[in-house]
Amino acid sequence: MTAKISRLTSDLKASRRTLLERLLWSASSAGVALGLAPRAASAADNAGDSHDSSGVSLSLIALFVSDLDRSVTFYQALGFEVTDGGKAGRMPSQLAGKLYQTGDGLSMRHLRKDGVQIELLQYDTQGKSAKRAMNQLGLSHLSLRVDDVDRVSAIIQKNGGAVMDQTRIKIGAPGKGSQIMYCTDPDGSGLAIIGPLKA
Repeated sequence: MTAKISRLTSDLKASRRTLLERLLWSASSAGVALGLAPRAASAADNAGDSHDSSGVSLSLIALFVSDLDRSVTFYQALGFEVTDGGKAGRMPSQLAGKLYQTGDGLSMRHLRKDGVQIELLQYDTQGKSAKRAMNQLGLSHLSLRVDDVDRVSAIIQKNGGAVMDQTRIKIGAPGKGSQIMYCTDPDGSGLAIIGPLKA
């Protein structure tokens, strides 16, 4: 566990500026969502009919994991519900080869919370690989609104995730403001937890 924390701390130092910029942006977004800051008008608000997105909706968010059962347990502890009947699905190597450019088959599980579905994917013969760097291009993190940052961060840590208390940012006055902190799941995928700033 100590080695894991040291490795995460080292990764954090390497990309601290980028991470803090992301957290500040997320914190700003949280302030808007909680009514603590006004939402600025975006280009999309004034785009008129130039972009017709009526036929587009979010289907799911897919995450590659190293241990499917461990990741299912982790996300269940955060309130996600299994939607695939409790049995891992299979993606044959031929289909996986087309979608993910691999000759390996995949196992998958689906979970849902608040209308958002996540798909956990594990290669059949996946070897041990390095955790994803925080400043790597691609999906940065899942953002979760929570009732108590400390309570939920303890759940994350108990179920194999990591908590980076040094990333905690507080916005507004105690009892009225909010706080945000960066965590990771057992495979290093980012989780930003946003909750009230207690008095």
